[in-house]
Amino acid sequence: MEETGTLQEVGDSAARMYGPRGLIVCGMSAEEQEAVYSLIHNGLSDQLPVIFVSDEMVDKSLKDILSLEAGFGKGQPSTTHRSMIMSGFSEQELHWLIANYRNLGLPRPLWATLTPISEKWDIKHLLEELAAEDASYGL
Repeated sequence: MEETGTLQEVGDSAARMYGPRGLIVCGMSAEEQEAVYSLIHNGLSDQLPVIFVSDEMVDKSLKDILSLEAGFGKGQPSTTHRSMIMSGFSEQELHWLIANYRNLGLPRPLWATLTPISEKWDIKHLLEELAAEDASYGL
């Protein structure tokens, strides 16, 4: 039986949410990856590991992906669903990233945060769940 969670409203706390610190980026071209990488390292933290998921990584768990070296996959194109999965972010950082991502003028990604349940999932499964959830909202 598959474990599922419930959506929770995000507040404005400085406390860190679940997971090791990192950002998983999916479904972006090399140029878009560079824009996101620059946004993170120039505005949020040059110490935040950013990992870019290539098509060859879709069977890896989120936990395994977050254990990869910072910058892993950068420059490798990805045809997965455009998404950003945050781990170990504070709620304030989450709000900052979403607001500043919009200023890049890139297409809207699917947004998620790591949970004790989702860290066990492979990235393909999570992206399918996020896309289905997004479609149900009709956005």
